[in-house]
Amino acid sequence: MRMTSVVSGRRCGVADTSGVVLLALFFCFAGLVVWAGLCRGGVRLATEGWMRRELARLQSPPNTKQFCFAVIADNKTGGRCREKVFVECLRRIQSDPEIAFVVHIGDAVCAVDPQLYNRFHKTVKTHLRKPFLVAPGNHDVGLFTVDLYERFFGLRYYAFRYGNAGFVLTDGSYPWAFDAQQLRWLKETLKRLSKQRFIFVFQHQPFIDPRGGGKHHCLPESLAEKLAAIYRGNKVSCVFCSHVHGYFEGVWGGVRYYVTGGAGAALAGKDPAHFFYHYLKVRVSKNGSSVKVVKVAPLGKQSDGLNWFSRNKFEIAAAGWFVGWAGLLITAIVFVLLLRKKRTQDRANTPPP
Repeated sequence: MRMTSVVSGRRCGVADTSGVVLLALFFCFAGLVVWAGLCRGGVRLATEGWMRRELARLQSPPNTKQFCFAVIADNKTGGRCREKVFVECLRRIQSDPEIAFVVHIGDAVCAVDPQLYNRFHKTVKTHLRKPFLVAPGNHDVGLFTVDLYERFFGLRYYAFRYGNAGFVLTDGSYPWAFDAQQLRWLKETLKRLSKQRFIFVFQHQPFIDPRGGGKHHCLPESLAEKLAAIYRGNKVSCVFCSHVHGYFEGVWGGVRYYVTGGAGAALAGKDPAHFFYHYLKVRVSKNGSSVKVVKVAPLGKQSDGLNWFSRNKFEIAAAGWFVGWAGLLITAIVFVLLLRKKRTQDRANTPPP
């Protein structure tokens, strides 16, 4: 009888301890959900569905066979960048009467944060009155905050016709962004644009890292080959990429590409032939298309950017939201299982009448 009493007491103590631990975990996860909810709920966006309105602003060119557009990328508002360079790019584009619209290929901000989105939007609207189309970069989307990007910008990938050309803006933020759904959309879109004289594709990450030397700031080789085959098979004129902060051009997999990442973010090297601030001016005519590199001086002082937590606070909150709810669910399930186990043990230890 004494042995039974001691064992029973130990079991009771273990059960009580488990209950306390589970209760503590429950409140921790609940607190995480509340904090994440406050962060997410406190979002104040300057605009929503921005790209849909920019698309609506596009007007047919006076001459459908001759027009110009600008390509720009990697200003990284809030990060290690020269914001005055980005402003100067916008001013020059605005003052150039030949340029009809602008395509930005990603990394508009240094991290997913509503305040940085708003700051970027304000800069663009202050210095540019021409249509401004954006394709996402890895710093714009994040891992857990795609919903915020879609809410603010409206579209992750989309296409449009302008003059005698087709424009395809993809979500090249991460390799996994090119999932089955986007690849299917890409093939169907390119097929639909097949009658256009030119087809221009925009994706943030390039096929290869043009710097060489074992650097891999680019798509995985298997995905790059798959995309190149799709572009080649649909007679894409050229692909504009960014991600690497500099300027490069070449042909890979039978596809002409340009890497342009010079709108203000810290440059990725010191070779003056490739690493300088710039944007591209693309001229389309009945005879073909040409790309002009417009260099911009390194204006202003390079900022140090936000600290790690400030850059990733919203991403952490988004992850915390999922972790918190998952933790609450798991804790509740474990608590119920322990409660059932304890009741079973109590019935087994209860002496018969």
